[in-house]
Amino acid sequence: MKLYYEWGTKQLYKRGEELCGDSIVLSRQGSSVTLALSDGLGSGVKANILATLTTQIAMHMLENELSLGEVVQTLGETLPVDRVRKLAYSTFAIAQFFSQGYARVVEFDTPATILLRRRKVYPVMYEERSIEGKTIRESHLDLEDGDW
Repeated sequence: MKLYYEWGTKQLYKRGEELCGDSIVLSRQGSSVTLALSDGLGSGVKANILATLTTQIAMHMLENELSLGEVVQTLGETLPVDRVRKLAYSTFAIAQFFSQGYARVVEFDTPATILLRRRKVYPVMYEERSIEGKTIRESHLDLEDGDW
């Protein structure tokens, strides 16, 4: 069965800030839709620049037919780390949704994906791997009509 995907986004700006520290980019390619989401550390201009850089690098590489593994490795090797907090300056999640009814989700330092099926939380199984000392979660999902 072929699936059709819908999505929506909402971003909240920190009080007093003109820019959001998150970035969301979408790309359609053939029978798939790819979403890249990133959260820059902190808020304001610096967070916005780092989040935008992360999503743009990811999408540019994917649109040039590099594998998701290569994208994750490049981002893992490229993203700077805050020396004081020992945290990456931006986190990311990349999800590829295929019309054939499956998805691949890769996450770095983000809250875990939640899948809702028949109005209930459906467990998402992950594999973890390390790239340049950063833990990456990856899941492969078989999707059904009506999943959220």
